[in-house]
Amino acid sequence: MSQWAEQLSARNNIEIQGFGFNKNGLAQEMHSAKGNNGNAEGVVISHAGSGSILDGLRIAVPLIVVPNPSLLNNHQIALAEELASMGYVVHGKLA
Repeated sequence: MSQWAEQLSARNNIEIQGFGFNKNGLAQEMHSAKGNNGNAEGVVISHAGSGSILDGLRIAVPLIVVPNPSLLNNHQIALAEELASMGYVVHGKLA
């Protein structure tokens, strides 16, 4: 975990976990945010790729999606905006 994430965790009493890309999908990793076994439910912050979004929606994990505006004519932005307007995700933006 980065120093920034450690400081944020300590300051706000939250737990931050990360996971890398898995070519077989991220559903297994996203399950760790579901809050099973009495743990508090978390949230997944992901890029706005359709595969990652679908993995999260299939298991009903809360999603914050952050589009990469430099990819394929901003297709991730269009997807994030549409899904956010329907209440499926929260659309985050790069600063």
